[in-house]
Amino acid sequence: MAGYVELLRKKSFADCTEDELHALSAAGAHLPVATRRSRRYRRPRKVILLLDVSGSMAAYSRALLFFTHAGVRARRRWEVFWFATRLTRVTRELAQGTPDEALRRASDEVVDRDGGMRIGESLKRFLDGYGHGGLARGAWVVCT
Repeated sequence: MAGYVELLRKKSFADCTEDELHALSAAGAHLPVATRRSRRYRRPRKVILLLDVSGSMAAYSRALLFFTHAGVRARRRWEVFWFATRLTRVTRELAQGTPDEALRRASDEVVDRDGGMRIGESLKRFLDGYGHGGLARGAWVVCT
């Protein structure tokens, strides 16, 4: 598996086959957990993914879905938001079933997928609603 994942590391998501997407999903389930020191013990950090699903990212969003689906299912402290013209929290939709079922459920919630993009407004909405004093406090936030 490691050799196969090494090959995928250099491959564009847009060129991945269905089997490669499933391998990517399996690799996502085995990522190490980020931790932070506290006075008494090491606590797992939350990981928050803000994923661009606008039209310009259409070739990559399916691969990112496979990856995040695996991560959400393997780790309870992952949160996933999709954004294009608005921000939508899709953690619950990605937490169950196969990647294809999760994509269908999340796509039902995200009405602006494969459309335009308003990154500034989406990031502001994330910070205002989930930012420093809320869900994102102490978390690793990754934006694609």
